[in-house]
Amino acid sequence: MQTRATERETQRQATRDKWDAIRAKNARTIRSNHRQIGGKEGPARMVIKRGIRQGLSIIGGGINAFARAFESLFSAPVPLTRQQAAIVREENQRNADAADKRAAAQSRWMAYADEYEQTAAKFDAQAREAQQRDDQHKRLQRDRGEGRERER
Repeated sequence: MQTRATERETQRQATRDKWDAIRAKNARTIRSNHRQIGGKEGPARMVIKRGIRQGLSIIGGGINAFARAFESLFSAPVPLTRQQAAIVREENQRNADAADKRAAAQSRWMAYADEYEQTAAKFDAQAREAQQRDDQHKRLQRDRGEGRERER
């Protein structure tokens, strides 16, 4: 029994030694990385440098996007594929049909509006004539009434 316990302890110690060696190697690598960057830098300095690099990368990406957009203003247009050309033709035909429908509706509306104005003008003329007849009738009645009073 003591032998098995000793073997287990030996295995545990070997595992501990192995992990200690890995930790020591990692510590040396991290220190050497700091030296390569330019001396001993703390994590804060590394984060700041990384942030600056990322910010410059983002700004550079924006400038590249602007440059591509500006370049596209002066480049030749890309020719359409057959499918895209067919879609454009269909869209143009739909727009033309819609314009024809709007023109027909406008024409019908103008005809209706003209007819309405003519009818309204006719009724206004009839109303004026009726008013003139009423006024003339009242004058005649008044003149007759004045003439009868003179006779008396």
